[in-house]
Order: sequence, then C-alpha cells, then structure tokens
Amino acid sequence: MKQLIVLLSVACAVAAYAGITRDDVAETRYTALARQKQFDCVGQVLKGKEAIGSCVLIDKKYVLTAAHIFIESSERPDTTITDGQNLILYVPYNEHVGNIRNYYF
Repeated sequence: MKQLIVLLSVACAVAAYAGITRDDVAETRYTALARQKQFDCVGQVLKGKEAIGSCVLIDKKYVLTAAHIFIESSERPDTTITDGQNLILYVPYNEHVGNIRNYYF
C-alpha cells in the first residue's frame, strides 16, 4: 500500500506537466513519440468490470498509472443558461480517493 501511495504521488507530480502541446510543433511529432515501444500500455485499470484507465508494468509487482483515475465523486445536476438554452450539467462534489481494494490491474 505504501508503494502505491508513493507511485500515485509521483504520478500526480508528473501529471502537472503532462498533456501540454505546443502550437509551433506538429501533432505528428507527438503521436510518433507516443508510438514508441517504451510507451506501450501493458495493462488496464479496472473498477469492477469497467475499464477506467491504463497502466504500465514497471517492476514484477508494481504498475504505474495516472493518479486521477482513483478520484471518485458524487454528482448533482445543476442548470445553466447558455445562448438562451437551458443546460443540465452534472457537477462533481464530495471528491475523494477511492478504496484501492475496488481496483484491479
């Protein structure tokens, strides 16, 4: 459990810089990087029978995944008006880290 917390902490720190793309760099350079062998996904993270993310094997018994997939919350409907249209949005509340026993790798 302690190792998982450490891995999640590292993933959170890395996530702060992940997903940033530059306008002056062609998207093909990013997708070519993503296709490299070292970035292959080797597994999935499941909650019950639902696949909610992917993971990479980094040791015989450790995987690395994004920390945000473990954030759970309840949702409540909220109504807003945009361009004269009533929209119903489902707003998360009561965010918390899910119980690790509910996840499978």
